Amino acid sequence: MLKYIVVIILLKINVFSFFIQSSSYSTEDNTTFIESSLPIKFHDSKNYVIKIDINKTEIEMGNEYLLKVYTEHGRDYIKYPSEYPSDVLEKNLFHLSDSNLSSYIFEINNMTNSIFFDAKIVKKREYFKKRELKKLLYGISYGVMLSAILYYLAFYIYNRDKSYIYYSLTQFFMLIILILITVKSSGSNDEILFAILFAFYIVFISLFTANFLQLKKYAPFYNKLIAVSGFILVFEAFTNFFTKLHIPTAELMLIYIIVSIIVYVKTKHKYILFYLLGWGIMISSLIFIEIQTLLLKRDILFADDILHITIPLESLILAFALSYKMKLLEEEKQEKEQMLVHYDKKASIGDMVDNIAHQWRQPLTHIGYLVMNISAAIANNKLDKKLWNKKQNEINLQLEYMSKTIDDFRDFYNPNTPNIEFRVYECIHKVYQIIKPTLKLHEIKLNIKNNEEVILFANESELAQVILNLISNAKDAFEKNNIANKKIEILLNKKSIVIEDNAGGVDKKIEKDLFSIYKSTKKNGGVGLYMSNLILEKHFNAIIEYTSIKNGSRFSINFSKI
Repeated sequence: MLKYIVVIILLKINVFSFFIQSSSYSTEDNTTFIESSLPIKFHDSKNYVIKIDINKTEIEMGNEYLLKVYTEHGRDYIKYPSEYPSDVLEKNLFHLSDSNLSSYIFEINNMTNSIFFDAKIVKKREYFKKRELKKLLYGISYGVMLSAILYYLAFYIYNRDKSYIYYSLTQFFMLIILILITVKSSGSNDEILFAILFAFYIVFISLFTANFLQLKKYAPFYNKLIAVSGFILVFEAFTNFFTKLHIPTAELMLIYIIVSIIVYVKTKHKYILFYLLGWGIMISSLIFIEIQTLLLKRDILFADDILHITIPLESLILAFALSYKMKLLEEEKQEKEQMLVHYDKKASIGDMVDNIAHQWRQPLTHIGYLVMNISAAIANNKLDKKLWNKKQNEINLQLEYMSKTIDDFRDFYNPNTPNIEFRVYECIHKVYQIIKPTLKLHEIKLNIKNNEEVILFANESELAQVILNLISNAKDAFEKNNIANKKIEILLNKKSIVIEDNAGGVDKKIEKDLFSIYKSTKKNGGVGLYMSNLILEKHFNAIIEYTSIKNGSRFSINFSKI
C-alpha cells in the first residue's frame, strides 16, 4: 500500500519536514520541499516534522484502512496531535475512514541522533486479526519469561548456585525491556530508563555466562574479555557512541558465542551446546534487526515481533541448559561422594587398626608377662596344676577382653547397622571407651558434661564416627602444636553437642571452607569434616558449625528436630 504515500522534505531553521508527494512542492511561506521515499533514515541531532499526504482516491472502495507510522526497534519518538483519530490501543495507528484529513503531520523528538522512520497503509480487518494473534504471542512470551524468572529464583533460594540468580535477573530486566518496547515508551526519562535496564541486562548476562561456563576455571582470559565487551555494550547504551558513527554493535555479542565454543572444546560439557543454541538465536535476531535498518533500510519483520519470539525461545533453551547442567553436576557430586565414602572407609579402617593396637597393647603385654611367669616356673620345676590353672585363667581373661574389643570395633564401624533409639550420652561414652587408650597415650584429658538427657532415633554408629572424628582431629592438633596441658570437653545439651579443645585452633585461611570437599586441617589431607557434615545433614537433619575460641576450637552439632 506504499504506492499511495509520497514524501517531500521541508527545510526550516534546525527543523526538517517530510511530506508525502510526487514532486517538489512550495508552501505558502515559499519554503521548498525536497522529494524523498520511505523508509527514511536521519543521521544528525536535529528534530523533525513529518507530513504525510494521503491520496484517498487511490484507496479501494468498500474497505476500511489504517495508517501506521513507526520508528525503529519498537521505540517511539513521534509526537501525535490529539485531534487525529488514533486507535485506543496503539497511538501510532490512525483510522483513515473516520477522518476527512488528507494530510497528517507528526513531530519527531530525536534523542538518539539516528532515526529510522517508516509508514504504511493496511486494511483494518486484516490488521486487527493479526493484532489479536500478536497479543496472544506477547502474552505467551511474557508468561514464559515470568515463569523462568520465578522458577530459577526458587532454585537459587534452594541451592544458592549463582547461575540461577544471574539468569533470573537477566530474564527480569529483558522482560521489562520488552514491555517498554511493546508500549512504545519514549521521552528523555524513558531513554535513560531503557539504557539502565539494558545495562543491567548486559551485566547479568555477562555474570551468568562467566558463572555458567566456569570461565574463571577453564578460560580466565576470556572471562576478562567478556567483562570488556559487556562494558562496551553498557557504554553504548548510555552514549550511543557507536550508533553516531554508524558502527554496528550487536556483532560484539558474538564474543559470548566464541568464548562458549572455546570452553566446550576444552571441557566437552554438553550443557554448553544448549547455551550456544539459545544465545545464538538471540544474537542472530539482534544482528538481523541491525541488518534491516543499516543495510536493507527497511523493517522486513518488526523488531519487537522478532524479539518477542526469540527472547522467550532463548529463555526456554537456557532453562534446559541450566536444568541439564544441574543434572550433570548432581551426578558428578554423587560420584564424588561415593569416592569420598570409599576413601573415608579406608581411613576408618586405618583408624580402627590403630585403635585396636592401642586397646590390645596392655592385654598383650600382660599375656607376655604371664607366659614369662609360666616359663620361669617350668625352669625352676615350680609349675604345678594350681599355678597352671591360675595363669591359664588370667590369660583367658585377657583373650576375652581382646575378643570383646574386636566385637566392639566391628559394631562401631559397621555401616549397615539399622536405625535404633539410643541415648546420645551413651553413644559418646562408647566413643570415649574406644579412643581412651589413645588419649591416655598422648596425655589428653577428656571431660563429658551431660546437661540434658537426649534420645535420638537414627544410626548410632554414624553419630559415633562423627564424634570420634572430631576428637581425633583435636588429638592431631595437640601433636602438631605441641600443647602441654591438653584438654577436650564435650557438653551435651538438649539440642546440641558441643566439643571444645585447647589445641590452638584452625588456620584462619581455611576457616570459611572447613567443611568443603577436599579441605583438610591435616597436612596429608582428608575428608573427615566434609563427611561428618554430610552424615549430619543427610541422616540427622543437623548442622555442624565451627567457632574459634581462645587457644582452641569449638565444634557445635545442632539438631533441628529432637
